[in-house]
Amino acid sequence: MTIAILDANGIITDVNQGWRDFGAANGLVWSHAGLGENYLRHCTPEQSDRLRELIAGRRYDLSCLYPCHNIDRARWMVVVAVPLTFEPPTGLLLMHFDITTMMPPGAAAVRLEALPGDSHRKAVALARIVEQATLGAVALERMRHAAPRERPARSSPAHR
Repeated sequence: MTIAILDANGIITDVNQGWRDFGAANGLVWSHAGLGENYLRHCTPEQSDRLRELIAGRRYDLSCLYPCHNIDRARWMVVVAVPLTFEPPTGLLLMHFDITTMMPPGAAAVRLEALPGDSHRKAVALARIVEQATLGAVALERMRHAAPRERPARSSPAHR
């Protein structure tokens, strides 16, 4: 999994080692693993608009299945994006998953829309499974951090 953190303007402010390794193995031309680059400028207009809606608080999460082919092989990725805070405008946490090995036969197509009917449905269902599992884990972590910490009762030795 590769991770990138964006600020509220779409600028990459942090990445994990997986992002750096993936970039190095696949000819990433950005210096410093893309830190300081505007991620939104490298998305399709539709993806950029959806990410801006997330930054602005008009949506709660986002996922997208997309081809990430290189000259050696066809590759499919799912990106799941969530806001860093609940106060818009907010930065984003982007998690990219390589699901190529889980894709149905015939998934070497260049575009998702070019997949045959049954393969297209299976690919979209797979992306939804990755999305829901990831969003569930993020929600649990948010609840864990948001839960009030237990405090000692006033009559406990800690308050004497």
